[in-house]
Amino acid sequence: MSVKRLLLGTRGSPLALWQARAVEARLGAVGVLVETIVLRPSGDEDVSRPISELPSPAPFADEIEAALRTGTIDIAVHSLKDLDPQGSPGLVVAAVPERGVSTESLVSRSGCRIRDLPPNARVGTSCARRAAQIRMLRGDLVPVPIRGAVDQRVRQVRAGRFDAAVLATVGLARLGLEREIAQTFSIEDLTPAAGQGALAVQTRADDSEVRERVARLDDPRLRSATSAELQLQATFEPGTPFEVAAVAEWNAEELVLFAKLVRADGAEAFSARVAGKTASEASFTAALRLRHLAAERAA
Repeated sequence: MSVKRLLLGTRGSPLALWQARAVEARLGAVGVLVETIVLRPSGDEDVSRPISELPSPAPFADEIEAALRTGTIDIAVHSLKDLDPQGSPGLVVAAVPERGVSTESLVSRSGCRIRDLPPNARVGTSCARRAAQIRMLRGDLVPVPIRGAVDQRVRQVRAGRFDAAVLATVGLARLGLEREIAQTFSIEDLTPAAGQGALAVQTRADDSEVRERVARLDDPRLRSATSAELQLQATFEPGTPFEVAAVAEWNAEELVLFAKLVRADGAEAFSARVAGKTASEASFTAALRLRHLAAERAA
């Protein structure tokens, strides 16, 4: 029997709901009706600890993926960077339909750029990758854990709990908060997470009917770009002393991947820009280049 209406699972944050509505509209345009269900993954339940200290490898996706496996929902919409780069048993990303800008931005209490923050300023960030790069940009800055939805983090800065915070540009833009941006970083200065800005629509691997419906939204070139980033991340994590950051985009018929490894204390970093015809070629070449640079430094 043909599926008439799909149940779509998502987090309940304003940004997650924006993303779910975007996918719902795209599915509606190809004749697929959707009903959205809000779920609460462990990362939203436990806001007392930094994300890096949470036990789940995908704390903003785990409960949603569990609901998908049991059939409570038919599809799930995530920020692609929130998924476990090692994959999720029984599930597939059936479509990568959209990506906003992948850069990082600074929101500051006084509206100043990072170079003008006061000495030893407290900069809110939810991940080790950003913290390491903040330390590289200015060694005196103090990265401090910040939790909550994008709009809540902005309010925490405005309330004086932090001097500034680093957030994904795309989240601010999708919520109409561009006016809060004091500075947008180049990808060389503050390299984003693999998959940042992209959406992922997940289905059960064995649900061929739903998978085929959702696959109509897939952007093959975008999928290959984000695949290069995620493959590079999976190559180095877990077990590396470095934080991994990467962003790829197509330039004519070449996939250009910019990748960075940076130590958690910000004392050392290696970066490489490579080109390839496929995601696997670009990620493999970048990994070789980064390992070579790290070996040269260690010698």
